[in-house]
Amino acid sequence: MDAILSAMCAHLDNAAVQKEACGVLQNIAAHEDNQVSVAAFGATRAILDAMEAHPSDAVLQAEGCGALGNLAADEKNQVEVAHTGGVSAVVAAMREHKDSAGVQEKACGALGNFTAGNAENQLMVTRQGGIDLVLEALASHRKKPKVQKNATMVLQILASNFVRCMKKAQWVCDILPNRSSTEPDIDTPDAKRQRTSLGSSLGC
Repeated sequence: MDAILSAMCAHLDNAAVQKEACGVLQNIAAHEDNQVSVAAFGATRAILDAMEAHPSDAVLQAEGCGALGNLAADEKNQVEVAHTGGVSAVVAAMREHKDSAGVQEKACGALGNFTAGNAENQLMVTRQGGIDLVLEALASHRKKPKVQKNATMVLQILASNFVRCMKKAQWVCDILPNRSSTEPDIDTPDAKRQRTSLGSSLGC
């Protein structure tokens, strides 16, 4: 782990190094037993630095989103990753690479892990425009089942926990099941935390 993070620090301007390293971190963090230790080594900051340094590289952004999402599958990491810039980085990647199914798939998966069972993170994603970006991903990548699955998961998490948040994007009713017009306008209990692995590196 030290070797990977040292290489990322020493070669921040090298997109190929950062891409490969983020892919390796994504693979390692896909395993539940590794998530806390990988974060403890400082991987979150290294991934965020890589994504910030190379915003136009779609493959790197996808690998970075996947790595952040896998780290956030652990409840202890979830808050740290989101609050150190994870939400902002993922949302920025979605905005920059709307035509990339790989980015949208991994980014939606990451948002799902950020928001599962965490009310504060749900509000953060909503305030940064995450709902509209997820809806755009659904509409733009209709033939990509993994994008559809991950995007739908995010919307279900947000809808089940924050009805008020969903009102910021009223047209979500075209995708999610309709609520009864007579149903009281109350928040529903937090959804059970999901441990969703975003899988391994894209291999590109």
